[in-house]
Amino acid sequence: MSFQVFFIFAALVFGVFADTPYTTCTTQLNGATINHFQVNDCTTSPCQVKRGSTITLSLDIAARVNIGLNTQPSVTVAVIISGTPFPVYQSTLCSITTCPILAGTTRVIVASQTLPSTATPGTYTVRLSVVDNSQTILCAQFVLSVTL
Repeated sequence: MSFQVFFIFAALVFGVFADTPYTTCTTQLNGATINHFQVNDCTTSPCQVKRGSTITLSLDIAARVNIGLNTQPSVTVAVIISGTPFPVYQSTLCSITTCPILAGTTRVIVASQTLPSTATPGTYTVRLSVVDNSQTILCAQFVLSVTL
């Protein structure tokens, strides 16, 4: 019995903290570190999503610089096609989390959007970036596979 309880506990703990595979991209200012990065409950690459479903990005970041201190930082999610980013989601960072994010503090950022039911099935590179005061603070990329 105690082994079953331990197994369930371990599955819950590791499931909650399992990240979606991602890579960081070049930034002008290394302004934040990603502690955890998750797309839906995906722990493999490419992350599989059905068209018409909701995609939720969740980041736990540690700020190295002040973010959103008397500024309006933006969050952009773009699909990269032939090296060109095509924005599919844009918002002000302060509309989806509390600002400012002071250097040395952590914050969870969550953004959701429904994938259009007409989205073309295929595998795509998706880039998430946070820009503050015209400088890229944070940038991460992951692979997404859109299915029927």
